[in-house]
Amino acid sequence: MAKLRYNKSALKKERDSLALFEKVLPSLDLKRMQLTIELKKAQSRLADERMHVEALEDKIANQLPMLANKNIPLKGLVKIKDVQTEEENVVGIRLVKLVNVEFEVAKYSMLAKPHWVDVLVDRLQEMARAAHRSDCQGKGQTFGVCCEAHHAKGKPL
Repeated sequence: MAKLRYNKSALKKERDSLALFEKVLPSLDLKRMQLTIELKKAQSRLADERMHVEALEDKIANQLPMLANKNIPLKGLVKIKDVQTEEENVVGIRLVKLVNVEFEVAKYSMLAKPHWVDVLVDRLQEMARAAHRSDCQGKGQTFGVCCEAHHAKGKPL
């Protein structure tokens, strides 16, 4: 425990510290309020992104019920080619923002595959973009980084 000194120089030092604290406190409080507002906005965006992903899953399930057929080989149809992110400065904190996701679509025969494979490719790309956006929102909000494991190039969807 620190031993207190009872003299004029120690008193002056304590008063100077108090004056500095009172001077800096309003700016720190303002930054705390701004961070709280940004956190609420980010949580709202994250909830919207997750709802969008769930809506896409339902849409795909309703639109393409033929995906239940395991006899049609669809593995490796769409692969992630590149994920582009950028850093965004929000109230002095760097957050990662998803810019673009590029895909590599495997060549397939229009005659050998069913007609709905084109729609499936579009939906897979849309779903992967939404999932990456949601992942970046969730990770960026708490850690300030995107999950690099999901951004592996060449990862099949």
